[in-house]
Amino acid sequence: MKQIQTPDLPEDFMVATCSETGAMVHKSHQWTDIHLTRDYSVSFHLINDNILSAYPRGIISYEGTLELFKNYDLFLNAAGLANHPFIEISDYSQLDNIPSKRARLSGK
Repeated sequence: MKQIQTPDLPEDFMVATCSETGAMVHKSHQWTDIHLTRDYSVSFHLINDNILSAYPRGIISYEGTLELFKNYDLFLNAAGLANHPFIEISDYSQLDNIPSKRARLSGK
């Protein structure tokens, strides 16, 4: 198995330990409640050293999806995941609509 180097996180990432799993959850004010459009926002967290956790909220639109992917890439760079294998988990329970086919197909 290949050893992956732990990324050096920016100083503004705060660490908390999950009481259920013991996982380390890295959060930052910079990556919390990012307004993508008037009605759509997202928060990103880093779990342990290789799990991206995304929490989108609101009404998805095509424009919002484009903004989501811009911020997604910025977070990957900030968290040191851009050039490393990682796992993504997302909680879509706070979305108010189903994205259009156009929005779904605009993803990577």
